[in-house]
Amino acid sequence: MDHPFILAWALMPKNTGTMRGPLVTSGINTFRYGKFRKQQAAFAIDIHNDGWGWSGTAATDVVRDAVDNKRKYGWELRNELIDRISRQLLLAFMCELPADPNNRVTIDPHYKDQLGNYRPIIHFDIPDYSKKTMAYARNLSRQIFEFLGAEDYTHYDKSDPAYFEYEGEGYWFRGGNHFSGTHVMGTTKNNSVVDKNQRSWDHENLYLLGAGSMPSIGAANTTLSIAALALLASRQMLRDLS
Repeated sequence: MDHPFILAWALMPKNTGTMRGPLVTSGINTFRYGKFRKQQAAFAIDIHNDGWGWSGTAATDVVRDAVDNKRKYGWELRNELIDRISRQLLLAFMCELPADPNNRVTIDPHYKDQLGNYRPIIHFDIPDYSKKTMAYARNLSRQIFEFLGAEDYTHYDKSDPAYFEYEGEGYWFRGGNHFSGTHVMGTTKNNSVVDKNQRSWDHENLYLLGAGSMPSIGAANTTLSIAALALLASRQMLRDLS
């Protein structure tokens, strides 16, 4: 499991210094809580500073267009790249994904590698609870770009494996590289893989640390949750050793 997030990208009217500084310069986190969560998922907005790279239209595309199509070189090429890349704005909307028993990793005896190990069979889908938020985020991006006077270049290709349609409009989503799930935490070995201390029910001396024990993922990174669970596990390990 991972953060499903939707992207929106635009060209700012003036040079904004894109590529100077960290990957993400700021964000908007006020959409991570509120009564609206009864109807749709929470989300957070990252304001990117790396151009349109995550959208699949990276800086190299600007170079190809300037050289192959516009036939520019020398100072004209340099000015073209500065003008286009330094005005690229990318917004990433990281959406909450609730726990769903249908999202799971299983094995199938028909799928094995050359060593005879089972290959994982992944079942994954995004519920309407989260898709509704993606549609909301896309509309919000349009409003933000309009206020900024930015030219909206966002488009979603139907040939993309992550493409989906919701209420008559097409989108695609990406993962935020904040993985969780596969060894869920619970109260007994009948409903989980590890206990609250991250100890495996089947192997007493095995602890599984990380976000794998989390069956859902919020609109924020998993770092603090992992740290808290690691502290619990380490305390139990120390008790075991003593």
